[in-house]
Amino acid sequence: MTDRLGVVAGLLLALLFFVFIYYGKPESGSVAFGEETEQEDAPIVQAIEPPEPVVYYDLTAEERDLIERVVMGEAGGEEYMGQQAVAQCILNACEINNARPAEIIEWMSYTAHRPQASQSVKDAVSDVFDDGVMVLPETAMYFYAPDLVYSAWHESQIYLDTIGCHKFFARAD
Repeated sequence: MTDRLGVVAGLLLALLFFVFIYYGKPESGSVAFGEETEQEDAPIVQAIEPPEPVVYYDLTAEERDLIERVVMGEAGGEEYMGQQAVAQCILNACEINNARPAEIIEWMSYTAHRPQASQSVKDAVSDVFDDGVMVLPETAMYFYAPDLVYSAWHESQIYLDTIGCHKFFARAD
């Protein structure tokens, strides 16, 4: 045991010697650990202002409220991913058609039933529009609930996925 301690002590001394040789003697005017300096009150680290968060698709308060209410009406009872997917369809339609949400919502004839959004729906809309979260693999634009209605037109588009009770589609140009 004492032989190992001797080896370890020898290695530590060699390391200290190497550091001293490599870095040299302390410069004149340098301060040893624990000594006080004239700039004792100077901050060691300066505070840096955090950057403004980057928003994927900027919405006005009115647009956000409208989208949240539409998603609530279309998918409020769905699982969280289904709410995100509906929000993604609205976002994709806005981007593809270079239109604002109110225009897309009117053009796509989303539900007129637009209750106050739940926190889950608000979070889903925020994920998609603020953070750019995409839950569907492609540019989903359309969806419908086949348990409530059959749509031959939707079925003629490119099927992507079923989430909850909605089927999602991309444009079939």
